Parts: sequence; C-alpha cells; structure tokens
Amino acid sequence: MKDYQGEYIDKGYLNYPMESPLVCYIPIGYFYGIHGEFKVTKYASTNPMRYFYETVKVEANIEEVFSEEPITVSDPFLDAALKAEFGGAYCERDLSQIQSVQIYYYRTTHGQFSSEPSITFAYYDKRLGAYDNATSVYRYSDFFDEDWTRDFPEETLLDMQYFPLLEMVKFRQSRSASTPSEVPLPDGYLECILVKAYTADDFSE
Repeated sequence: MKDYQGEYIDKGYLNYPMESPLVCYIPIGYFYGIHGEFKVTKYASTNPMRYFYETVKVEANIEEVFSEEPITVSDPFLDAALKAEFGGAYCERDLSQIQSVQIYYYRTTHGQFSSEPSITFAYYDKRLGAYDNATSVYRYSDFFDEDWTRDFPEETLLDMQYFPLLEMVKFRQSRSASTPSEVPLPDGYLECILVKAYTADDFSE
C-alpha cells in the first residue's frame, strides 16, 4: 500500500501520493481479530487534528504458517478441554487463534464456596468462543468425577509451547478456595512461550 500527503481544503482533503510506499508489519494474531481489514490514519496537513481514515485489506495464507497436523498435549485436563473446544482433534492452526490461557488448579473444597480447577481460553477474534468477550471456560468436573488433590502439574507448563501466538498466560493453584497463589515459573519461561514483541529494529536492513 502507499501512504499519502496532502492538504486540507474547505470541501475535504486534497491528497498527493508520496514518492515512496509506507510498509506496515501486522502481527498474525492481530490479523485474526480484524479479518484482514484495518484502518490507517492519514494526516492531511501538519495539523494533528486534520486526519482521516482509509481501510486497507491484507491477505494472509494461514495454511502456510501453521500446521494442520494433530497435536496431543500432556495434561489430561487441558487435552480434554481442547478436544471439547475444537470438536475432537486439534492442531497448531487451531491453537494459533487463542490469545491467552488461564489455568487454575484450585483444590476443591466441600464448604459453601467450593471451587475446582478451570481452564479459560480467550481468542483474538471477538466472534469466537462461547461468550460475548470471545472466551470459553471449562471446569474439571466437565470431564472427571474425582476431586483434584495434587499440585499444579508440571506438564501443563510444557504444553504451552503448542500455542504459537500466546500473549498472556496465568497459572494458579491453592490449598483452599480462599487462598489462590501464582505458580512459580522457571527463569525465562514466559519469554519462551509468549509471542515475540517486534520492534522496528527487527526489520531494519
């Protein structure tokens, strides 16, 4: 696409093509949410209040980026939730649509305010998921009859490597419903599993 420069006149904008194109790098996760269409702000003059928008359509072949080969994660609870979410088998392309994962391995209690392990998936595309804010939630009792009485499973941390475009993860465990605690993470763990935050330096020649 090309950017424009121009001037503001009484009846609208008078635009002049720039000599060189403007190159934009769009994160794939962002592409999911906007379905290839995004707005570019263009200024008609040096006055920052004089601007307008132009819609730009971007195409991407997701099939060439993420594999359709079936995946099986190690955590039985996470595996069951993913199978329920995607109707059986799931693959890297399916998991690339998920923006964040929250996994709470709360130990169940038998009091008035009992809780149980849960998994929440949030999507880039706000039209996906079981709820209006594009999230899906699964409870441990959706798949298993017994209570969870162990520590946070280590294999769950390793399973996050299968989600190629994660922007946020949250892991919690507790011995009671009233005292949840963050799961201690290995050094450098988040940098390994979360999507890289690119800067202009990554694309400089």
